[in-house]
Amino acid sequence: MRAYEHENFVNSSLLSSLLESSPDVIIFALDRHYRYLVFNSKHRETMRAIWGKEIAVGTSMLDVIGNDADREAAKRSFDRTLMGEHFSTEEAYGDEKLARLYWRIFWAPIRNDDGDVIGLTCFNMDITEHKLAEAELDNYRHHLEQLVDTRTAELVIAKDAAEAANRAKSSFLANMSHELRTPMNGIMGMIDMAKRRMADAKGLDQLDKAKLSAERLLGVLNDILDISTIEAQRLVLENIPMQLVSITENLVGTLGHKATDKGLRVRVEIPSGLDNQQFQGDPLRLGQILTNLVGNAIKFTEHGEIVLRARPVRETAEALQVRFEVSDTGVGIDAEAQTRLFRSFEQADNSMTRKYGGAGLGLVISKHLVQLMGGDIGVESTPGQGSTFWFVVPLKKRAPSSTSLTPSSSRPSAE
Repeated sequence: MRAYEHENFVNSSLLSSLLESSPDVIIFALDRHYRYLVFNSKHRETMRAIWGKEIAVGTSMLDVIGNDADREAAKRSFDRTLMGEHFSTEEAYGDEKLARLYWRIFWAPIRNDDGDVIGLTCFNMDITEHKLAEAELDNYRHHLEQLVDTRTAELVIAKDAAEAANRAKSSFLANMSHELRTPMNGIMGMIDMAKRRMADAKGLDQLDKAKLSAERLLGVLNDILDISTIEAQRLVLENIPMQLVSITENLVGTLGHKATDKGLRVRVEIPSGLDNQQFQGDPLRLGQILTNLVGNAIKFTEHGEIVLRARPVRETAEALQVRFEVSDTGVGIDAEAQTRLFRSFEQADNSMTRKYGGAGLGLVISKHLVQLMGGDIGVESTPGQGSTFWFVVPLKKRAPSSTSLTPSSSRPSAE
């Protein structure tokens, strides 16, 4: 660049205004030999602070940078720009004894009227605070990840310990099954013997109440022991011949008198052919599920009837999926309470425990048994309008049957 051109370039009042327009941005220009053509006061102050040197027009910037690594990095950027590139970089400069400063740098070539590159311009923005904050955030994030990993490991250990304790509890209760049931059966047997000798009406009434209490306690014990056996993964389903007609007749025979005592009707509706169809499975556990559902329906119904239905929903060569429903005209269950029904020791309304009794385990046991059978269970209910508990399970066919299933027919009801 000729002397008069350089002088005009530097002394331009417009250029001076542009150079000093932003006190936070470093601006400078170099010729092809890395010598200063122009710079703003921010650049002069920064070079003095970092390298302890004064700069002037005509000074080579490479002579001012006092760190070999920084000098080489700067030269690489200078040369790229002098080759005609426009680009930006993030770089750190500073002496080892000083805090390094981080910059966002925008590089651009200077061209003459013929398009030849005769120098370069550089705009630097100090991003040190941003970089330090980013580094601090990274450290915090790393520390947080370590805390999360540590806490997760602690929770896994605690979870494993809790599950081990629960399995130990369940195993203990499963092992105690005989020891707990045997004394209760003995108590009930002694009550029956005492009743046969008792002639006093008041004494007989007291013995009847004692036996009723013993039966209720045995029922609670049986539920607790069943759920413990299931949780201990010791329950094995049987695979023996069974028919639905036998299961439902036993059910009506067992619970029919309770319904009759409350003035309720119990109806069983099973399609003709399905009731006598031969299946392989566990009739005791299937009957237990139905007994729990029908027993609950009787317990929470004051007027009307209980209806047990069964119908096929899907058939394969090996099994028949059957949907069972137990509908009542009882108190009904609101939506929020329905979410708690199949949890251990829960009832739709815990205040009902004193009124109706029970440990709240019947539905939990039923859910586990249905799942063990490969099925699903649920409830549909509206407060004040009754409930329908349903479950669907696959029943393995005992032998191929050509009997077609026809619409439902009602079996004799227990009234």
